[in-house]
Amino acid sequence: LILCALDSCDASSSTGGYVVYSTCSVTVDENESVVDYALRKRPNVKLVDTGLEFGVEGFKSFGGKQFHSSVNLTRRVSVAT
Repeated sequence: LILCALDSCDASSSTGGYVVYSTCSVTVDENESVVDYALRKRPNVKLVDTGLEFGVEGFKSFGGKQFHSSVNLTRRVSVAT
């Protein structure tokens, strides 16, 4: 689904388009791994800094797997209830 969302962006628009990927999961498989997959499958796609100062940056590696060098631009946010 993330690849379909990326492919739906208009690269010729003034911004090139943005996709916001957000989950309610804390698992690396549903977060950094999905972003890493998208970046590897679509080399013309790049992550941009959100400017958000809360949370922590995404994992650069996990369980012996190295992610795309820009995955650290993702944000991990935990909300206690």
